Amino acid sequence: MLAMEPLFIGVVSDHNIFMCSSIVVLLMWLKLFYWLRLFQVTAVFVRLITETLFDIKEFIVLIGMLILAFGNALLILHLEDKRVGGDGLFDEVFGISFFDATIN
Repeated sequence: MLAMEPLFIGVVSDHNIFMCSSIVVLLMWLKLFYWLRLFQVTAVFVRLITETLFDIKEFIVLIGMLILAFGNALLILHLEDKRVGGDGLFDEVFGISFFDATIN
């Protein structure tokens, strides 16, 4: 049997392929949980989880705003440290300083 040759060699980095694969696998698992609504035994629990997630949406917005606020403060400290010749406070993974600060 012939081995399948990857289609994106040299076009897309391995890191990006693995990142996309992990997102697709997560979506597959979420779809499985969604399909568990069909069974009476698991439908109650799936409904409980979905209602809980809908009820905490305001809290999630506040937590997101707090994370962005701390990320913004960390970005300012990072830029100041680099301006005076330091190494910075975090590694720049994405190449976009605001996203890197927020993740760190």
